[in-house]
Amino acid sequence: MKSMNRMKVIRRITTLVMLFIIIFCFAVTGFDMNVIINRGSQAVLFIKRMFPPDTGYCGKVIEHLLRLCRCQLRVHL
Repeated sequence: MKSMNRMKVIRRITTLVMLFIIIFCFAVTGFDMNVIINRGSQAVLFIKRMFPPDTGYCGKVIEHLLRLCRCQLRVHL
């Protein structure tokens, strides 16, 4: 029974810490939730346009990632 109460306390503390972190991030970045509420439909349209993704530039991205990995390996070796 004590372990169940302990788990509830841990969940509540975790929830409060996460809520504090979210509020802190909103305060630091100046995020305004009213923008999401008022313009939420536009956000959905933007997300819909992302799928299926444009894969035309993947070759360039992979090329740079591989070059970065090679440089990191040289530095570490």
